[in-house]
Amino acid sequence: MRPDNVVNDFYLSSVNNYNRLIKQLPKNIAQVSDELIQFIADAFIKRVEETDEYGYFFSAYFGSFMLNDFETNDGKPIDAIVYPSVAEDGEFSNVAIKPQVFDRVYPQPYEVEEFLVESTPTINSPGYSAIRCGRTNNFDIEKGKILW
Repeated sequence: MRPDNVVNDFYLSSVNNYNRLIKQLPKNIAQVSDELIQFIADAFIKRVEETDEYGYFFSAYFGSFMLNDFETNDGKPIDAIVYPSVAEDGEFSNVAIKPQVFDRVYPQPYEVEEFLVESTPTINSPGYSAIRCGRTNNFDIEKGKILW
């Protein structure tokens, strides 16, 4: 894999670890593995138009496979996948985590905020504009409700 203008430290660390591990493989296996991994990585960092309902097909397939059907070398399941955010040009990471893992690790929310998005990024304005509508740290855990 080849990092291009990487500003995300987690991503850069992952690429460096990958490059270190790939060097341990025989050259022909490393080359084939690198091509396959690059194909999968490209699926996760691909820009897709909102109207393209099949644009994320490969990343959804690979993500589902990794979270549901794949085990590590020591037989443990994959609980989460971290990948660069395309919307943020790779500066931040996205996390796909199994719901049961999230519920186990974060059994009770700390705080929630509600925002109304006023505008989305355009050529003239690269960021989102939003107004905070509400914020609370009150919950009815038994009923699964947020108390605004």
